[in-house]
Amino acid sequence: MAAVEQGEALAASFFYVEITGLSTVAVREISGIGSENDVIVQHQVNQKGAAMYVKVPGKLSWQNIVLKKGIDTDMGLWTWRNTVITQGVDGQKKDGTIYVVDVQGNAKTTWKFVSAWPCSYVVGAMVPDTNEMLLEEVHLAHEGLERVS
Repeated sequence: MAAVEQGEALAASFFYVEITGLSTVAVREISGIGSENDVIVQHQVNQKGAAMYVKVPGKLSWQNIVLKKGIDTDMGLWTWRNTVITQGVDGQKKDGTIYVVDVQGNAKTTWKFVSAWPCSYVVGAMVPDTNEMLLEEVHLAHEGLERVS
């Protein structure tokens, strides 16, 4: 029997996001890279008259991508969100790429998302007696996700 070839394990600690029309976004945390189908259970009777259940895929949905980053002088994400609030989503959908890189900055894997728009913007807690970074959290609704490499 041939040996099973293993892929390279990737660290989840080096990554960034590029969104069309915005500066490259260095983020502290990314989550929500995923999709799921509703499961529809169909009740059927087999040839012997016995009841059986078949599960088939239903509606596909994409999880919102959640970006958390330290607040800095770049207002790109806030400006994009504010435009959606004040003018609506028409013309504001953008494509983007999430890169996971090694310590030298070489892309090791990527996901592309399409037609994204910021559906939520939250500023983290401001606590006077802490040394923690002030974070902004942006949720991106999108219409598709593909792992490219």
